Amino acid sequence: MSKIFLIAGLGADTRIYKNIDLNGHEVIRGDWIEPGKIDILATYAQKLIYQYHITENSVIIGNSLGGMIAVEIAKIILIDKAILISSIKSIYETPWYFPLFRTLPVYKLIPGDLFSKLGFLIKPIFGKMEGGSGRLFNDMLAKSSPVFLKWAMGAVLHWDNKTIPANIYHICR
Repeated sequence: MSKIFLIAGLGADTRIYKNIDLNGHEVIRGDWIEPGKIDILATYAQKLIYQYHITENSVIIGNSLGGMIAVEIAKIILIDKAILISSIKSIYETPWYFPLFRTLPVYKLIPGDLFSKLGFLIKPIFGKMEGGSGRLFNDMLAKSSPVFLKWAMGAVLHWDNKTIPANIYHICR
């Protein structure tokens, strides 16, 4: 039985995977841990490896930010595969607005606890959500750590990965 580690995206938790059938595997739902002030995605990935005992031959499934961290984990240890959902593999795939927000870091001006209350502004970026999906999104965002959200915004915008490990499987972007 293989171990599958689930890593959610920014402002989300592993409930995002509720409709994926992973029966027959040992599933470990990785919750976010508080980052250090100087952490970057690579050092944060190392902390998750330690926290959740991620070992070689494991499978990592990550969406959005979780996919970026899955890439960093795959660069540190030889995992069986990393499956990225709605994520990017390197800086060459960043959206057009990343350089803009690196140059004008408005996220630094917004108090951390306000991020978790801005679901109505952020939700359209994630596409159309109906009924329970919209409520789940708002609940996940509301329960996210303000410290983590603010740190993650900066860490994502300043990610400079140029290496794509061979065991990456990418599902949409």
